Amino acid sequence: MFFLLSVLFAFNLSAQSYETEFQSRAQQIINYVADDYKADASGWYNCNPSDYGKYNWQIAVACFHKYGVNNAKANQYLPHFNTPSCISARFHFNLAGETSIFSKYWDAPSVKANVKDYLTAAWNRTDSYNLLTSEGTENHLAMTRPSAYLYAQIALDSFPTDFPDAQQKLDSAKLWIMDWSKTLYAAGLGEWNSSTYAPYGMIGWLALYDGAKDPDVHKAAQAVLDYYACEMALHYTQGIVGGYESRNGTGYESVVTGSDYFSWLWFGDSPRKISWAVGTQNMEASTAVYAAVSSYRPPLAAVKLAKKQLAKNVMYYNSKGEYLMNNPGAVKQTFYIGDTYTLGAAYLPYGGFTGGDSQFQAWKFVGKVTPDETNAVKTANVIVGYGSKEWNKARHRMPWDQLVHHRNVLVQLTKVPTNYDAIYSQIQTSINNWKTSWATDFNKRFPNEGKGSPVNMSADVSNANFSYMAVWKKNATVNRLLRNNIEFFEMDSNYVAIRSIAQTAPTYASATDNYALKDAATQGNLCGLILEVGSKNEYASFVAFQDAIIANSSLNKANIATDKIIYTSAKGDVLNIQYNSSGTFIEPLYDWGYGPLTKQLAQKSPPFVQPKWPSGEGYGRVASWSVNGTAIDFTNSKWNVFDGPNLQLKNSLLRLNDGLTQTLEIDYNGNLPVYTPSNYTNLEDNKVPLNDIKIYPNPATNLLNIELISNFMGSYIVELLDLNGRSIVLLSNRKISNRELLQLPLPEKLQGLFLLKVKTGENVVTKKVQIE
Repeated sequence: MFFLLSVLFAFNLSAQSYETEFQSRAQQIINYVADDYKADASGWYNCNPSDYGKYNWQIAVACFHKYGVNNAKANQYLPHFNTPSCISARFHFNLAGETSIFSKYWDAPSVKANVKDYLTAAWNRTDSYNLLTSEGTENHLAMTRPSAYLYAQIALDSFPTDFPDAQQKLDSAKLWIMDWSKTLYAAGLGEWNSSTYAPYGMIGWLALYDGAKDPDVHKAAQAVLDYYACEMALHYTQGIVGGYESRNGTGYESVVTGSDYFSWLWFGDSPRKISWAVGTQNMEASTAVYAAVSSYRPPLAAVKLAKKQLAKNVMYYNSKGEYLMNNPGAVKQTFYIGDTYTLGAAYLPYGGFTGGDSQFQAWKFVGKVTPDETNAVKTANVIVGYGSKEWNKARHRMPWDQLVHHRNVLVQLTKVPTNYDAIYSQIQTSINNWKTSWATDFNKRFPNEGKGSPVNMSADVSNANFSYMAVWKKNATVNRLLRNNIEFFEMDSNYVAIRSIAQTAPTYASATDNYALKDAATQGNLCGLILEVGSKNEYASFVAFQDAIIANSSLNKANIATDKIIYTSAKGDVLNIQYNSSGTFIEPLYDWGYGPLTKQLAQKSPPFVQPKWPSGEGYGRVASWSVNGTAIDFTNSKWNVFDGPNLQLKNSLLRLNDGLTQTLEIDYNGNLPVYTPSNYTNLEDNKVPLNDIKIYPNPATNLLNIELISNFMGSYIVELLDLNGRSIVLLSNRKISNRELLQLPLPEKLQGLFLLKVKTGENVVTKKVQIE
């Protein structure tokens, strides 16, 4: 009993400590965006680019949150962008910021004066950027459809006579929200693990979580955000997205991308001091303000997973659907959490021929370092790679690359086929036909819009039979040594060995930011590089690691002419590998599909389709291999969305555990996500005693004060209902101090006797309120 109480006490202490740390990080972001981000008004993006809200709305959010609804700076923005040219140019990114501001800061003078104009502008659009049938990438829809719900909620509550179809649009938006969130738990994201677009995939759901009055919609938003938190936590390592990415940036240093800042806000664990420069436009950091002001918090077990405090030296076998979340399991992924590093790879069925392939990161190594709070640039170690082109960025799914990954070993294979010219010509013809099909069907859905085709042939397709790896050294500790034709690297906490497959030794070059390694072969022959990692905890010295690699690892190339190699690692794992030059492929669909002739609430495939692609020699995309005689099955088995010791998502049931005290289950097999335990809150479950809640004035007119006085810390929900049980106002918040005051604005023209509920977990306090 003493042990159990000690564990529970430590858990509660950890949850309270987390909130204190979170608020500290959140305040840094809020302060920067409110006071220092583009401080000069002349730095505003006016209506060019069309997604000006991507750069500006977060300033208003931060200022309103920090200084209140009457803040002059915050109130400049809505009138400034309320012009015909801005309205006609409005793009997906603007909507999430608008509805976040309108939902949170309703009493701001500029909101009162402009909200109806913004609502009308959004409501009346019928082009491909409209609220309910707009088309775009996954993050575009995740900003637009939740915003459609919140705009419809505003219209129904505040301007019902001006927008008589508000209920219809609210119902349509809810239908999309419930369907998309449920599909997410079946297939996973299409824009998985994206360091660039994950924040834009989340900000609409954050606004929905905080602002939706419908408890079902609120619960769906929580389930989506919990999914994101789990995916980000699994792959996060000291300020960097690890493993693999769909639509990545150039995140090869700690805490530089939008996803890095979101993760740092939620999880902390940066190796460097986060600094904020006055007057800079750090858009990546500024977007995180939406999470900083939200009441949403990730599950505590996700925080521990992100800090790599849970099971180590373990493999995760994950999968995702195709881009529009159809065909679950199409993209296989392996991810290894070592003692002091992570290493992961995605096995992409995509061809690599279109511009849609340009932002894939197929694999990444991230090595942990000793944090230094005095150093503003120190970064975790990173290694990336791919074939043929732009080796120092590795931002593309190159057509001729295939990967093999097991635990601490990554094998990168490249082989440009001898029939390259014929393949290129055939694919170019298919893409030209795709352009025509897309334009024909799009113009039937949105006549006279004149939108240019997004479909294009990738400029990165190359016949150069090279395979590259880049060992990043900028702001990192990296020492290099060539021994026995193997490149060895000593890092802060790890050792790495890289050898060639075709050449005797890798070709080496040193650039400003990285060490570049290359293996090459003549066209039609296999080349590539093999990476093996060892933690410093496992070896007495750098020399001891080198000796182990030289003595115990080996590469058997006896059958390389038939694209077969066998690699034996220093730890004794035998990888028998076959490069598959023959096969089939698809392309990522994004919003490029054709087929439907009418506008669609949801973009799904089918009905959206892509061309039927050629198959055979030169079109293979995924290697085959076995580990110690056991084949890795890519063809006959459906891998789960997540599958490892601390995180699983199988058959729409997510399980997250910290291996000790906390297990969360989210079951989305029904119409709503079901949480187990049912009273689970994202940091801890606490009770609010009845006599610790004060409500005044009562009777109230336009504002109700709700005062919580207790040592309870955590999430709570406040809901105002009429006597028929209809929800009038629903808010979620977090209590972070012993005495906390929540001011609840009351809708205009509301009179009579109402019920006020304050809920934490299963504990509900209900009080009567008279509104005059």
